[in-house]
Amino acid sequence: MAEPFLLAFDPLTPLPTAEREARLDAYLDFLRQRDGEPDVPARTLSRREAWFQDIEKKPVRYKGAIDRDAFRKYLTDKKPPRDLDPKLLWLLATAKANRLEHYGVTLDFALHGDEVAARFGQHMPFIDLEEFYHTRILRECVRVFGLEFDLEPPSSFARFFTTLVVRSPHWGRLVTALCGELFGSVAFQMLWEKIDLFDDDPEAAARLRLLVREILIDEMGHAAYGHAMLGAGGIATVRALSPVVSSYFLSDLPEFAYLVGGKTAFLKRVAAFDLASNERLWATA
Repeated sequence: MAEPFLLAFDPLTPLPTAEREARLDAYLDFLRQRDGEPDVPARTLSRREAWFQDIEKKPVRYKGAIDRDAFRKYLTDKKPPRDLDPKLLWLLATAKANRLEHYGVTLDFALHGDEVAARFGQHMPFIDLEEFYHTRILRECVRVFGLEFDLEPPSSFARFFTTLVVRSPHWGRLVTALCGELFGSVAFQMLWEKIDLFDDDPEAAARLRLLVREILIDEMGHAAYGHAMLGAGGIATVRALSPVVSSYFLSDLPEFAYLVGGKTAFLKRVAAFDLASNERLWATA
């Protein structure tokens, strides 16, 4: 069952003020229950740290074949071929998403440090620290295949957009961040769905589903937060900008488009996204 703040969620339709406030309160309660105590200087969330340490103590390795040379080659190649092995496309999308997450959260902490709560409200220490954990979780996804990679800066648009988000005044930050979170929610939902590619090794597939689900629930919450923080004007701006932002992201991260059947198919999913729609996700323990 989806959390109450995610139900009947249309991210491109504004909510009445009372409903926005209720959802923000529900989301903060959810963050406290899910994450525990935030410690910004230590970059930890108490419950998330315990969860992650348990994951690290029980490593899982994929028993199937992966072309490691192709992975390394296309990790630095902007556009791998469309007909590349879908398993490699999944791995490349995961690794490149990690570079983007790492760049964004590192820049945000560098600019705002321990002042995120004072500058942006009680939700933000949780949200920023969740993004920090995403970089660890995504690296763990790739380790399932016995692979490591450098967290180099992402490609040009991703760097530009991330810098725009973290340097913008609060309203602009909310608008640009929601555009990014809608892209991220669809991207991680698609990665979660495509884990079926690895069902030849049920143990590895189960580990990947557990890891990606953790990020996807966070991304959904971040999008729900941005939606509840913005009024009609902000949502109208997001409605206009979101297709453009997602389109540029796909130019830098074509693996996501290839996996979902093309750029048009991905953009349709962004436009029609409903955070409470994936019953399979919420039914997964």
